[in-house]
Amino acid sequence: MSAGMVIYESINHCLVCSSRELYVLYPEITHTCGILNSLGFKENISSSVYRCKDCNHCFLSPRLSEETITNYYHKLNSEYFDKTPLHTRIDEDKKVLEKVKSLKESGKVLEIGCGNGFLLSLLRNEGYETFGIEPSPKAADFAKYSLNLNVVNGFLNIDSFSNMKFDIIFMMDVIEHLYQPNDMLKLCSEYLATGGIIVLLTGNVDSLNAKIWREKWFYFYSWEHISFFNKSSISKLLSRNNIQTLSYENISHSGGFLMNFFTLFVKNFLIYIYNFYWKRKYKHSNLAFDHMLVIGQKL
Repeated sequence: MSAGMVIYESINHCLVCSSRELYVLYPEITHTCGILNSLGFKENISSSVYRCKDCNHCFLSPRLSEETITNYYHKLNSEYFDKTPLHTRIDEDKKVLEKVKSLKESGKVLEIGCGNGFLLSLLRNEGYETFGIEPSPKAADFAKYSLNLNVVNGFLNIDSFSNMKFDIIFMMDVIEHLYQPNDMLKLCSEYLATGGIIVLLTGNVDSLNAKIWREKWFYFYSWEHISFFNKSSISKLLSRNNIQTLSYENISHSGGFLMNFFTLFVKNFLIYIYNFYWKRKYKHSNLAFDHMLVIGQKL
């Protein structure tokens, strides 16, 4: 870590609508991920989740500074790519693909934050012309050299794919990581062809699982997550950037109905009892029915 680096920064306005009419939803969130250790920083401060009174968007403050998180993504590696690459969400990705095919049967696709490239590989097999961009060097290399995909290592900017227009843009489990979501949606709007669609997958802070476990919801586990969307705030973000919401669906992140039902109503309560009353250590709840899939179209 470079000397003089500012580790944390506070935010005093909504990341979606810029309102300063805020209140604390969950104070003093505990992050139990290993990001700070990987950065060589020992002081683990608590932070709070704020909710905007105008658009209902929720966000983290203080958060890791942009310099800190950029260093982490570029030079180290996201904690989500530490393990051997496996397509663990293939069934869920196939369901998303079917929804997208009903709207666009062919065309040019860009996936922002494409990770190891598994979804892009499925899309290519269905005849789409695929491109991806991914900040993790490890994940981008796997997508390029193991799956033979057209993937750029880095962050999306106006010059990443010069003079190209896309029929479909995917951001799967990405938007919650963005420090400037309006800037990214504006950029997506620039890259989308007229009538093109954008597909967003992210956690729903108003889901039943999130409301039950409050500050122990799994989405609060990592310092990487700084935005926590719901139907209201994701629709507001899209409309501010010339994108009309076509569909909104509550879904699970992975696994079928029975697995998620068991996790929501049995497993998470057992985890809570085991960790807080026996081991007496902090533990976040597992994911269950707490994602949303949103599809929008450029006007």
